[in-house]
Amino acid sequence: MTALFILLCNLLRLLLSPIRFLVRSLRGRMRARYVRLCLPERLSDLPAAPGSPWQALLWRVQRRHSTDLRQLQKLFRQIAKDPARDGVVVQVGTLHASWSVIGAMRSALLLLREQGKRVVVNLVQGGDEKVLYLVTAADEVALCPAASLTFAGLAFQGLYVRDLLSRLGVAVEVNAQGSYKTAAETLVRAEMSPAQREQTEALLTARQALVDQALATRLPEGQQVAPLLKEVTLTPERARELGLVQHSCYEDELAKCLKQEDLGARWLVEAPRYRALRPRPLWRPLRPGSRIEILPLMGTIRERGSAGGRMVALASTVAAVRDLRRDKRVAGVLLYINSPGGSAMVSDLIHHEIQRLAVDKPVVAYFADVAASGGYYIAVPARRIVAAPEAITGSIGVVSVKPVVQGLMDRLGIGHSVVRTGPHADMMSLTRSMDEAEQAIVDRESQRIYRRFLEVVADGRSMAFDAVEAVAGGRVWSAQSALSVGLVDRLGTLEDALSELKGLITPAPPRPIRVAVHAAQTRRQPWAPVEQPEERSQLWTRVLAGACDLTSLFESHERHLCLWLEGQRDCSN
Repeated sequence: MTALFILLCNLLRLLLSPIRFLVRSLRGRMRARYVRLCLPERLSDLPAAPGSPWQALLWRVQRRHSTDLRQLQKLFRQIAKDPARDGVVVQVGTLHASWSVIGAMRSALLLLREQGKRVVVNLVQGGDEKVLYLVTAADEVALCPAASLTFAGLAFQGLYVRDLLSRLGVAVEVNAQGSYKTAAETLVRAEMSPAQREQTEALLTARQALVDQALATRLPEGQQVAPLLKEVTLTPERARELGLVQHSCYEDELAKCLKQEDLGARWLVEAPRYRALRPRPLWRPLRPGSRIEILPLMGTIRERGSAGGRMVALASTVAAVRDLRRDKRVAGVLLYINSPGGSAMVSDLIHHEIQRLAVDKPVVAYFADVAASGGYYIAVPARRIVAAPEAITGSIGVVSVKPVVQGLMDRLGIGHSVVRTGPHADMMSLTRSMDEAEQAIVDRESQRIYRRFLEVVADGRSMAFDAVEAVAGGRVWSAQSALSVGLVDRLGTLEDALSELKGLITPAPPRPIRVAVHAAQTRRQPWAPVEQPEERSQLWTRVLAGACDLTSLFESHERHLCLWLEGQRDCSN
């Protein structure tokens, strides 16, 4: 039935081909030498997958006009091959994008320059460190005369609520395996621990170094980056003096600045109109060839929720992995990971399914902004791990949190009574603290899960156990540091990760492999590998699944750091 539908579409294309040829010929004669691309306020690596049949119908129509990074890279490839275009003008207004996406966009602009095209960035409203990092890839930068550039450096501030909880009568019991596993320290400390300060400074220094290195390529000889941090704001005049900006003009004056005024108002063609000129095959194959599937794993790892949303849900993710393993047309799978972790139990179950997938098909993992804790756990079965230079990863450790609200209940006049059949049946109750024997039980189980984590990483990364233990301890690493200690194989963009995956596919398919983003699994999955809530009596399940869920209710220091480094509201974006 599908082949018949494709055949009818091919016949329709054939009948309309003279009209298509005429339209393309007329549009191809446009005098515009530059293509203008207006960056969307929120730029992402991947297009948003549809969540329902109705959304899927609209998504197929809107996809032609989407401005996700992969579509923009296709646009740049089209411009690079077009001798009638001199370059591209990228208009940047308010920009909310993660550091990894900014880095990938920067790499795409640098590649376009290497192919002989002129890259101009028009800053309508100025910008901060992210914008500066991006515009260093341009040949020329035009800044609005009323705007300025902000270059103050990076900072992180954590909020510690131990004293507040104490006043409320709430105590928090934390068990952490690894001196750097500081996810819950905001609940039990009044200030930042030395370990947290050490890794936070390392992460900020690594991120600042990327920006500094990019700026150094544009500054005059002898000009250092560090002194600019004291200036904080750079006016258009100061930015021109430093070579960061070449023009100070409004949008309507850009043609004059670039010496294109002789072409009048038509010196620019808008990107959507130009993309319509992209050559498309007249015939669509009746039988689709092999493809690579990008499986987005974004957000907190939890038992329940919808894949493709703001969490990595157990049932839907396992169902997606199994579908990819069974589909014979899928030649390889790229795991797009942007997750700070979550439930260790769920991470292990997803890891097992990806491990099975990796036996049958080549799997490559790509780390976008963050792949920490459980986010790293699920990536280790991959044959290769590619991380964005701006990513953070690691956090190989285990933490559990148990609030105790006895003091609050006493203040509110709430009493409670307990009936139990075992001495430790209510040890996870929020109404009392654990005794020494119970703390020892939790510690023993937590150590067992931590050792399991180390063994999984050692096996997946082909590293010695001691070598993994040396870089674990819950420490969060920048991508550059993770590469040096063996936690990732390469730094690069999503396109680099796809190239790695294509190189692993053997034998090479006769036709080019197309790339598809796996659609969200939003329907309810019948598969439930975990006990029902009323059956969750085993201690390790409660400690890992329950405690991690409780931890996510609090704004932990590690979570704050993850969100701030990404520069967006949620780690799943």
